[in-house]
Amino acid sequence: MAARYGGEEFVVLLPDTDEIGAIKVAETLRANVEAMKMEHKDSRISDVVTVSIGVATFDKHSLVAPENLVQKADEALYEAKNSGRNKVMPRAEELKVLDSSDFLKVVWSSKFESGHEGIDAQHKELFDDSNEIFESILSIKTKEEQLESLMKIMDDLKEHFDYEEEVLREIGYPEVNYHAVSHMNLINSSKLFIEKFEKEEVEVIEVLNFLIFEVIADHLYRQDRLYFPYLEKV
Repeated sequence: MAARYGGEEFVVLLPDTDEIGAIKVAETLRANVEAMKMEHKDSRISDVVTVSIGVATFDKHSLVAPENLVQKADEALYEAKNSGRNKVMPRAEELKVLDSSDFLKVVWSSKFESGHEGIDAQHKELFDDSNEIFESILSIKTKEEQLESLMKIMDDLKEHFDYEEEVLREIGYPEVNYHAVSHMNLINSSKLFIEKFEKEEVEVIEVLNFLIFEVIADHLYRQDRLYFPYLEKV
């Protein structure tokens, strides 16, 4: 896809094309424009219109910010201009790869704080477990490493749910039985998810949906907040 990108610049996106292929396409574009011999009376560089092209590439395993890719192509473009124009300049410098821990992360905030030291500490640990899974997925770790992260959050969920139910019964939370059922449902969903993961019957998006929407957004944020006022009375 080719598109105007600013007043005098164009960008050409080449999916499934390595650096050698991108350079070939860029050189073909450069040569074809020069061959058109369009008169360029105002130029002090050439009598005909020419183009300078910067090339930047990244592979499917790189977590590269789009603006970083554009920046590298732009740097290569200006290098082509500054070294005589009418040429193709690849960006040989390795692209900066995003730290997977910065790409997707759930962040603890005061809205999650119950005021109970033990519960809050375990909630924070579940956040850390979730971020560990995100990182293992985004950094393309092995299936065994990803499974290890899933088993850890499973064990921590069980430990937290047991502890939380004990606390809620001690303070006389009237919905403790309903809350316990929601815990059991999440544990069962976790077990099923891990079984499917081991059989390679689950997609990465299902991991993210389960952790973000069911565990964090729905349970830790929405349902757990219902008992916060009862903790304040203790």
